[in-house]
Amino acid sequence: MDNPTIPQKRLKRARQSLAVLEEQAAGYTVLTIPAHLKIELDEKRQEVADLEAGLSAPGAGEFKPGNTAPTERATLRRNLVASFSAEELRDLCFDLGIEHENLPQTKAGMARGVVEHCERRGLTGELVALCRRLRPQVTW
Repeated sequence: MDNPTIPQKRLKRARQSLAVLEEQAAGYTVLTIPAHLKIELDEKRQEVADLEAGLSAPGAGEFKPGNTAPTERATLRRNLVASFSAEELRDLCFDLGIEHENLPQTKAGMARGVVEHCERRGLTGELVALCRRLRPQVTW
C-alpha cells in the first residue's frame, strides 16, 4: 500500500519504539532489568498487539464514516463519559492526535466529538484499542 493509513503509521512507530526498548532490555537479565524498562516493554508490547488487532479486524482497512453501528457508537460514547474525567478525555485526544480545542468542552460533548472524529477518520478501532488498554475492566 503506497499511502499508509494513520493506524498503520502508528503501528509502524510503535514497532520501532518496541525494537528500541527490546534492544535496551537485551543488556539485562530477567532479574536485573530495571522496573521502569520492564513496564515500558510490557505496555509497548500491548500497544502493538492492540494496534495489530485493530488493523486485522474485519473491515478495518475499508472504514467509511458512519459504518459503526448506532448501538456500538452510543455504548462507546457512554463508556467514555463514565470511564474518563474531562482531563483524561483531553489526554485521550492527545494520544490519538485529536485537537481537543476543536471539540465541545463539556465531558459529554467531548466524548461525542471523539467518537465522531474517529469515525470520520477511520480511527474507531484505534480508539477502542486505546480504551481497552487504559480501562481493561470496561467492556468496550
